[in-house]
Order: sequence, then C-alpha cells, then structure tokens
Amino acid sequence: MRRFTPAAAFTFAALFAIPASASAHTDTMPTPAPPKPNPSTPSPKPAATMPMPTADHGPRSARTAMTVAASATKDALSGWNLHVRTTGFRWTPAEASTKARPGGGHAHVYVDGVKLSRLYGPWLHIPALSPGEHEITVELNGNDHRAWQWKGKAVSTKIRVTEPKPMASMPTMHPHPAIPSEQALAVQVSVKADAMAGWNVFVRTDAFKLEPWAANTAPKQGTGHMHLLVDGVKVARLYTRATHLATPLEPGPHTVTVSLNANEHSPWSWNGAEVSASRTFTVPEAA
Repeated sequence: MRRFTPAAAFTFAALFAIPASASAHTDTMPTPAPPKPNPSTPSPKPAATMPMPTADHGPRSARTAMTVAASATKDALSGWNLHVRTTGFRWTPAEASTKARPGGGHAHVYVDGVKLSRLYGPWLHIPALSPGEHEITVELNGNDHRAWQWKGKAVSTKIRVTEPKPMASMPTMHPHPAIPSEQALAVQVSVKADAMAGWNVFVRTDAFKLEPWAANTAPKQGTGHMHLLVDGVKVARLYTRATHLATPLEPGPHTVTVSLNANEHSPWSWNGAEVSASRTFTVPEAA
C-alpha cells in the first residue's frame, strides 16, 4: 500500500516554489515540486470519504453587519503569516459542513484565484509562493460553505504580496534539540471525516499558548505554535487548534501527529520526551 508522500502533500503545489532540498525546520516540503502529470495518465478518483461538493454554494445574507480584513507578513523562515480580523463573525470549526448558523462558519483562502485551504481561525501560515506578485483572497463562509454577504456584497477581502526570488544558496539549518518545559505540557489530537470532503483535525493543549505573531523569535516558556505531520511527513505549521486536511490519501491507515514547538521551531519536551500526540485513522476503499 502506498503511503502519504511529500510529493502529494498539497493539492495546490503548483502555486509554490519548493526547493530541491530543505532542512528539518524549513516550512517548504523536503522534496522538489512534483512533475506535471502525464496527459495520458487518468486522474485518480477521489476516495469515498472525500466526495466532490454538491451542496448549494450560492451566497447567503448575514442577519447583522459582518466584516473581514487581512494582512500578510513575510515569515522570517519561509512563506507568509496571514492574519484575519473579523467583526460580527464567529469561528465554528467543529460545525464545518453542517447546517449554517447565523454569524458562524469558517473562511476560504485563495491565492491568485485558486483555493488554497479552509481557515478555521484567525491565523494561517502560507508556504513560500513562486517569485513575483500574488493576490490573496479571504472569504467568510457559513458552516455549509456558502459565502456570507452583507448588503448584497460578499464578505471578503483581497491583499497583494510579492514573493522575492530565492537566494542563490540557501543557508544550512540544523535540527534544534528539544527545549525542556518548566511546566507540564500536554497535547491531544482527534481526526474526523468532514461531511463535504477531507478530514478535520482538532487539537487540545494544556499549559500552552499559541502565539503566531512570535514565530521565528526567541523561545518563550509555554508558548509557540504546532507542527502537523501526516505519516511522518510535515505538511503544515499550525497557528490554530483546528485545521482541515484536504490532501488526497490512499485507502488504508494513516497517522496524524501534532507537536508543540517553540517560536523558533524547537520541539518542547516534558520529563525527557517531546510533547506530541498522534492519531491513526483509516481511509476506506472507494465505493
């Protein structure tokens, strides 16, 4: 059975410039971008648990005023840190792909008009883009994925960023040893099939505070961000306690791991062990 591989880590890989080599602490994938598919090779069918959306995705009018604004800052290591600010809106990741509720939902993030991911909270790390100017769009959506509108206009915002050309030679980065925590840290992870497509990953932590704005700065006890791995391959840096995993997965068992990391990406440890949690789930054969 073929397992999850770095080359399949993101369905939006064409948007990003992925170096041919990367260290343990880069946020680009550790292999080159996958080659373009052979036109003569048929596309794989989606798994039974990842049906193509068939629900009505037409806009829905909000009952009260709703706004969204966003900003993106260049990450010191790689990619961009997106911060989304809303009014009249509640993040409800546990209700994704269920009946809409007034004022609640999640966001859809697009890069150059191509959907990048769902967003279940106010922060997102976007991997390095291809060099040049790009447009990032953030759209607020209800639980049922229908876009929210206010006074006939979509509740969305657009910003532009410019990805610089990569350096001729990337600096060598070595894995950092775990940093002992001064207090007991704990993390739990659960994985649930999304009713529309993909999988929803939920994280609970004890004595740990997420500080996405401090990424790549000096370690601070009890704070940082998280790393998400699928079958041992890092696929994302997490700034929120819920995320949507849209990566196509082969039928069979897969393991999701979430680790707690300091601002500069070193893993936190407690009682001599790195603080992480894993959950194995099974993708069934397509019907």
